[in-house]
Amino acid sequence: IGSILQDRSQFEEALDHYESGLLEEVNHTFCLLGAASCYVALQKYDIAIEYYEKVYMNEGDPSALYELICTCSEANQYQKALMYLEEMNHPRYERWKLMESGIIYFRLGHPQRALKYFNQVIEIQPDMDVYKMMTRCFQAIGDRHKMNEYASMVIELLEAQLKLSKA
Repeated sequence: IGSILQDRSQFEEALDHYESGLLEEVNHTFCLLGAASCYVALQKYDIAIEYYEKVYMNEGDPSALYELICTCSEANQYQKALMYLEEMNHPRYERWKLMESGIIYFRLGHPQRALKYFNQVIEIQPDMDVYKMMTRCFQAIGDRHKMNEYASMVIELLEAQLKLSKA
């Protein structure tokens, strides 16, 4: 029932069902994940983080760790997000881990450090998002030449997408 209510964006009502399930079994993974997701939707990040931490500690599941890191970032709890990013070692999340680390360091006001991560992302698979972030980093550093170089790459990719959409 909680899942159905959650799908209908009835988060408070869904929480009642998830929390009832947790009263019966405190570490019930499905209820913890469902409740955590509802708490995120309601912007009650501290509780959501607590629930995602329980799932991660109980299961060691990289997808739970991913949700935990995303929630920490969304809640601007960057140091906690960085701590958990260090624990992420699943190959499926490697590119994302590097990108997320770079974004966090940029938000913390460390564009030089962010660039180190974004350069690693480019080695794995470059795309418009990493070029945008590199543009912002070089702008923050004051390197207009590099900023323009990456901004041009973003524009080229946008133009290519536009051509494809018209075809």
